[in-house]
Amino acid sequence: MRLSWHDRSPGRAASASQGLKLRRVLVAVAATSMTATLVTSTSAFGAAVSQRVANVSGDGCSSGSVNLTFWSGVTGINSAVVLFNKTHPGICVHWLNEGPTVFAKLLDAMKTGTGAPDITQFNYSLMYLYEQNHYLVNLAQYGANAVQGDFPSYAWDNVSYNGGVYAIPQDSGVYALLYNATLMKKYGLAVPTTWAQMITEGEALQAAHPGVYINDFAPNDSVNVLSGMTQAGARDFVLNGTKLSVGFTSMAAEQYASVWDTLLSKRLVATVPDFSTQWFNDLQNGQILTVMAQAWAPSYIGSSLDKTLGDWRVAPLPQFVAGQNIGMNGGGSPEAVTSQTKYPKQAAEFDIWLNTSKASLSLLDKPPSGLFPMATTVSASGAFLNQRLPLTGSQELYRVYENSGPDPGFASGYGPFASYAGSEAGNAMDLVAQGRETVKQMFASLQSEFVSYAKQQGFTIVGS
Repeated sequence: MRLSWHDRSPGRAASASQGLKLRRVLVAVAATSMTATLVTSTSAFGAAVSQRVANVSGDGCSSGSVNLTFWSGVTGINSAVVLFNKTHPGICVHWLNEGPTVFAKLLDAMKTGTGAPDITQFNYSLMYLYEQNHYLVNLAQYGANAVQGDFPSYAWDNVSYNGGVYAIPQDSGVYALLYNATLMKKYGLAVPTTWAQMITEGEALQAAHPGVYINDFAPNDSVNVLSGMTQAGARDFVLNGTKLSVGFTSMAAEQYASVWDTLLSKRLVATVPDFSTQWFNDLQNGQILTVMAQAWAPSYIGSSLDKTLGDWRVAPLPQFVAGQNIGMNGGGSPEAVTSQTKYPKQAAEFDIWLNTSKASLSLLDKPPSGLFPMATTVSASGAFLNQRLPLTGSQELYRVYENSGPDPGFASGYGPFASYAGSEAGNAMDLVAQGRETVKQMFASLQSEFVSYAKQQGFTIVGS
């Protein structure tokens, strides 16, 4: 079976079908309460540019074509849009990158009923909110079920409800450890296979080279923390009907917190926002030697590290228990057709083609896009797995991502207020980065905050 990191191992909390039933009976979170709490995550929308950027993908379309707008933050996705327009006369897609404000802008447009694009990209964690509020078109009536077999079951589970299909999966956010192999060798450091070894190697590095960091605690990227704690065995949220368990103070969460509190208290890791100018400079100049990188990241990062191209490699994630192979996943993005479109059939045709056509995915699975496609027809192929990137030299890096261990976080799906959780976690992470709180204290605060918020939303809290 492809993609071992998404396998559902025996003993997990819920099967795919059970997970769907659980999510469907959740109390919907009102869209009006979500707008202010949406955060832009680099893992959710790729390396989105800092401003609104239009392109000319519609040029050359025949007069009288159905014109569609498409919002996506994926660099280079316009190449697929141009190809679609050339090969599908009568439909003309215009791509627009709305930049880092896209989540809030999209939800505002959905909520007010005007201004939304025909097709849009977003994070899997928002599927429940969008579908419950009838913001999305059911694509089953336009043939979406015919491509179900192209995707892992967990990905299809996250876009389908009660026989309806409300988006087409695009990419995965599976993690690996990206490291500067040249400097690690120069400094006599081993690539950590456990988190305990990450601490040991970090101590050796700091003793010999003060101010050089083994890793980074990025205060702007709550996805790293919310995904990372699942690798330790913690569950931020476990859903059972309207009953909700919140797990930020579990023993497994404390294990995760202990590792990062040690790394932070000993100043072994930087506290630089990832994908910021400083972060890229620190990677380029050898100030940060390893980072947790989702599968799409090496392609983006490589475009900014011209002086160190070929110096980097990826390795399996460090483990909390030696000898295990437990992965983590930051989600990823599907594309959906919004209920505001006047042309649902044509929009659905583009959506399905974009994420299942080999012609499209062969453009998106390499730079400058560098996506790790959800469609197994591409991501399991030798053409994809044999790829090499300038950043990582001769390494076939996607084979490392492919063999990443199962992510236990998929057992319970996404929490009922994922964007709110991400926003609150991000605010709390700022305090940690400033040294005003420990990770353990942050988790205790989040536990209290999320329990209180969940009760206000009508959930019954269990096991907390």
